[in-house]
Amino acid sequence: MSTLFPRTWNALRRTATETLGEVTATETPFTFIGSIQPESAKDQSLRDEARLDEGRVKIYTAEVLVVGVDGGSAFGDIVLYDGRRYEIIQEMPYQNGLIPHRKYIATLRNAE
Repeated sequence: MSTLFPRTWNALRRTATETLGEVTATETPFTFIGSIQPESAKDQSLRDEARLDEGRVKIYTAEVLVVGVDGGSAFGDIVLYDGRRYEIIQEMPYQNGLIPHRKYIATLRNAE
């Protein structure tokens, strides 16, 4: 593993099961190696002003994380960072052969 992604992080993979019309969510813990960085002022300036109150982080890793689908049935992985829960909402793969990795955007969901 490259030293570009030096730290192990805790996360939760969420799955939903439906039994007799009742949906139950299950969270399975896992770890991944990567780098997590708070969103910069430049990142915030590129976003819709109506959503500036959301906390966001950027995640860099070689591992594949699950991205949530807004209004859909897929739950995004939850990354535990700085005592808070962030859901993966966007993926940007960089598979150029030099240092293949993925950049993810995660948005604050609630406190741990």
